[in-house]
Amino acid sequence: MRHVVMVGLMGSGKTTVGRLVAAQLAWPLRDSDLDIEARTGRTVREIDEHDGTAAMHALEATVLIEAVAASEPSVICAASSIADVDACLEALRDPSLLVAWLRVPVAVAAQRFALQGHRPRFGDDPETFLAELAARREPRLATIGALELDAASATPVALAARIVEALAARR
Repeated sequence: MRHVVMVGLMGSGKTTVGRLVAAQLAWPLRDSDLDIEARTGRTVREIDEHDGTAAMHALEATVLIEAVAASEPSVICAASSIADVDACLEALRDPSLLVAWLRVPVAVAAQRFALQGHRPRFGDDPETFLAELAARREPRLATIGALELDAASATPVALAARIVEALAARR
């Protein structure tokens, strides 16, 4: 396995769980938001506000494709927007990747989303916004054969342990 890739809605816990998995494996963490900020000197919120959502999503797709293509094993926390990009979904079907899909109910994601100030602003009703994203993106993510995990009822530590176990079983 070359990489572990965390996917899911904003607020599903990708970065939190990804950090734990990276620490357990002693692999570097690649986080979409951090990679974009290092590349551009701006947060994804700033890019969205100044350049538009399409530009932000294009950068998110680019950093995922580059991270997956890297030869050094890593834990990759992908932006949720990658589910809208066919090339990203195709890249995630690579059998040398373990893709972990952190699934949470929209209400849980919305509650977590509201607490994260670095995220782009998507109006006054994050639950409706996230429900629309989930309706569009979840069927697309279902096509990649990811390890699906209930990230609402399990702790980040338990989720990380399940991902590391799944990785060991595939090696």
